[in-house]
Amino acid sequence: MINYWPFSFSMKQHFIIYLFGLLLLTSCQREIEPTTIVGYIAQGSTPEFIVIEHPDSLTPTYIAISENTSFSGGSPIIGNIAEVVYLPSESDEVANIAVSIAADKTFPQALGRWMSRDDRRLKVAIELQPDGKIVQSEPSDILRYTSWHLTGEDDIIELCGTLSLPPEPPKKDKKTKKVAEADTILPPARRIRAFRVKAEIGFDNNNKVMVITSPKGRKSKLYRV
Repeated sequence: MINYWPFSFSMKQHFIIYLFGLLLLTSCQREIEPTTIVGYIAQGSTPEFIVIEHPDSLTPTYIAISENTSFSGGSPIIGNIAEVVYLPSESDEVANIAVSIAADKTFPQALGRWMSRDDRRLKVAIELQPDGKIVQSEPSDILRYTSWHLTGEDDIIELCGTLSLPPEPPKKDKKTKKVAEADTILPPARRIRAFRVKAEIGFDNNNKVMVITSPKGRKSKLYRV
């Protein structure tokens, strides 16, 4: 009988053992478990990669986006908060692969310019920026919004700022009933008070509106410009 196998019987044995060992090694490799990270979508994110920064981490996490990555919630834009489930890479030469990306839906709704429409009240015009800052054009003194952030509640954000109050009346001496000399020399200074208020984003007659509620329950509306 002609032996068409190019190796000797001993070599065939070694080859079969090698194949068996290779199959056994492949089958015994552990399956990569998905990892979840929650943080801010950072600068450098692109349609192909998402960069996540976490307050407890010194370095950002780079995660590749594939055609199989699923998206939910709001737009995954820079500055938004996102929960990313990904398959971690075991090699520096291979990128982490995103399985799913769930971004906060309130963040993109809050961004942009907002303005009051009630002429009977103080006119307010502000712009909410992705970095959490607020640029305000009106008013310039009495009421100042400085920053904003998400609350974890759908359609609810928090606005922070300062309120300039009228100066306190000069103090009078209880015995003489006269104003203290220092109070007659120095001009009265306005009082600055910091505040935090919650605002709900919704619709009013098909117009996007932000309803701000003060600590005392007073409500005011700003409309998307």
